[in-house]
Amino acid sequence: MMKFFFRNQKTYLRLSVIALLLTAAACSKGGRSDDPGTPPTPTPDKPNVAEKTPVGTPIGSPEQKTIGANGGSFTTADNRIKLEFPVGALTTQTTISIQRVTNNCPGGSGHVFRITPHNVNFNKPVKLSFSYSDSDYVASMPAAMTIAYQDADGYWRAAENMVKDTVNKKVWVTTTHFSDWALFKAVELVPYSTMVEPGKQVELGVITLADFKNDSLIPVPDPIKKHPGIVKEWRLAGAGKLEKRSNNDDALYTAPNAVPAVNPVAVSAVLKTSGSGQFTLVSNIFIGNEGLTFRIDNGPWMFCSDPDGVFFDGYTYSITAANLSTPGHDGVTIRWIGANQIHKFLKWQLAWPSFIYGPDQTTTYNQVLAPSGSPSPGGIYLHLGTSSLDYAVGSFILGPAQKTVVVPLTIPQYSQHRIEGFFKVKWKR
Repeated sequence: MMKFFFRNQKTYLRLSVIALLLTAAACSKGGRSDDPGTPPTPTPDKPNVAEKTPVGTPIGSPEQKTIGANGGSFTTADNRIKLEFPVGALTTQTTISIQRVTNNCPGGSGHVFRITPHNVNFNKPVKLSFSYSDSDYVASMPAAMTIAYQDADGYWRAAENMVKDTVNKKVWVTTTHFSDWALFKAVELVPYSTMVEPGKQVELGVITLADFKNDSLIPVPDPIKKHPGIVKEWRLAGAGKLEKRSNNDDALYTAPNAVPAVNPVAVSAVLKTSGSGQFTLVSNIFIGNEGLTFRIDNGPWMFCSDPDGVFFDGYTYSITAANLSTPGHDGVTIRWIGANQIHKFLKWQLAWPSFIYGPDQTTTYNQVLAPSGSPSPGGIYLHLGTSSLDYAVGSFILGPAQKTVVVPLTIPQYSQHRIEGFFKVKWKR
């Protein structure tokens, strides 16, 4: 039996929930902290010229397999990357090693894979495939998922002869050598999702890290750097005002002076292509006051005050907020690991990131689905998630969340619901 404590009520819930202990603490009521004169949030800087990066640092232990002259295949345990060796690619038994390393590739998604040996040139090309999921192309699109390798001088280069299967979410190349390989987003809209207070502004920009030959988005294999001139048109669906910048790849959104009935608004960037196809990236911008706001099943938005800000307990960072829409002001808690997260999407996990909300003493919502015990789809998008800044800003979605109702002496009742929300809260110093 797990306990959920609510400081406001000085009571607790005893619920039969699955997999792990999640603690939710609600803060006392507090007003918003206005910040007049705050400049618009800038888009992140990316190099206009190619830049070297350090090689990545190993994470965990490598996976290995021996391949000989008869060829064969090697797939990592997580199915992220697959190597296919044709007959005759190697002449002797060779140990192939795949080591995950930290990702220093511009626009990189997930880990970099260090594939060795580096000093072997194959007699026939080897097929190298990446598989990706929806979370990999947050702020981008499947057609922009691209493979890059780090050359001997430390530059990242988009791979040649690339084939993309956006239906099955795979991209592959053929190569005669091994190196450090990464999946990266060749084009990205920043921010993909954010929050702005009424009357305030936020800057948006489309970052392009590889030139495109045509509307199939096959990159030219130059060193990765920022390329201008990708946006054809900016569009706004919803309240507020949108102005394009002189370079057209950037825009400025000004929120209305009051929270609109339709929230979030959508800002779209229509990309230029040389063919008949059209690609559009969309940023969802929530308009609301400082604190945490959320809703269930597209119902009314509920506002949570959060005077304590983002708290670090020595292992996880957490936002804990009192729900001012319920009589007892019961709480919402979101937790994640790692403070240095800017423009980062974190999927819900069995441990962290985690979400919990308890509107009353018999009900809780969380990100662990019963009876399977799997995490909810969705996650947190941290637009600004580093403690060096004044605020943590982001949005979240659980599609669906798990609702558990436990009435004493009855069988627990489970159901699934969609929860979405956004937040702007101060870091606790």
